[in-house]
Order: sequence, then C-alpha cells, then structure tokens
Amino acid sequence: MANKYSRWFNNDIAESITISGQLATKWVEVEVNGYLNKILKTTDFDYIIGCDTDSVVGDTTINVNGIDTTISEYFEDMKDYIKCDKFNENYIKEGDKSLTPSINKISGNIEYKPIKYVMKHKVKKEMYRITNNRGESVTVTEDHSVIVKDKKSGKILEISPKKINIENHRIINIIGTDTDS
Repeated sequence: MANKYSRWFNNDIAESITISGQLATKWVEVEVNGYLNKILKTTDFDYIIGCDTDSVVGDTTINVNGIDTTISEYFEDMKDYIKCDKFNENYIKEGDKSLTPSINKISGNIEYKPIKYVMKHKVKKEMYRITNNRGESVTVTEDHSVIVKDKKSGKILEISPKKINIENHRIINIIGTDTDS
C-alpha cells in the first residue's frame, strides 16, 4: 500500500497497517508479561526487555555502556551473526549484553536495558531528520516511533516523525531531558 507504483497505493492505509502491527506487538508484550507474572508468581514484573520494529540510519549515535558510539560502529564491533543474508543485504548480529538507555513509557524515567540484537538492512522508506534545539539530530524511517511529551496534557506519546508538531510536542531526549524542538 505504501508503494507509489501500486494499483492500491494509499499512504493512510499503509500507515494504518504499520500502526496496527505496532498495536499488535504492544498487545503481545502486555499479554506475555501477564502470563509470565502468573506462571512465575510475580506481580507487575516487566519480563519484556525490548521490542522494536523501527529503523534508524547507521550514523545515529547511541549510548552503549555509558559510551557514545554509532550504530554502525557498534554493529561492526559485534562478533556473532544471527543472520547473514548477502543477497538481500540483511544482517543481524546478536547482542553482547551491553546496556543502552530506554524510556519507560509509564513512568517516563530512563532505564538501562540490554541490547538483544542489531540489524543492518536496506530500506526504501521516506527518511526524516529530527534535530533538537542543541543541534543534535537523528535520521529515522517514516514508520519509526518518536517519543514526545504532549505540551497540553503532559502525556508521553509515541508518534511517527511526520506527525511531530513543535507547537504541540516536545521531543523526549534519550538522556532524559525534554527538548524544545
């Protein structure tokens, strides 16, 4: 549906499919956590470390074990491939128990979680460069989730980059501070 050469091309429908997939993934996360809490006789313990279907470019800076590096550098430093598909240019390497900051969507606090894997692959999606007021930027795909704080309600939301509105949203910076852009 997102292929402009498709007979049924429609960005709204394509976006709704992506959002439906994200909703299904989040629903599964909640259900698996509930099931594991029941089986393991725990209460409200979050067993899901991470779940993501989004992409950013390789020169994106990430923080790994307190050190800033790019995703490409981190990928190249990792050793074990889970998948090495040269024909489709799709590569996945297993995480090495390194920790990276993550925002808890409920509390809004920074938590450090282990990196399970890093994927390198080609995409044919629209890309967005998001820059904050300090000049820091990240390039993400059109379906990447961006964590923002709604200026009116104060709620933390996940939205696509094309829906960011500086009048209504404040981007949540990975180091835990809000930005003005």
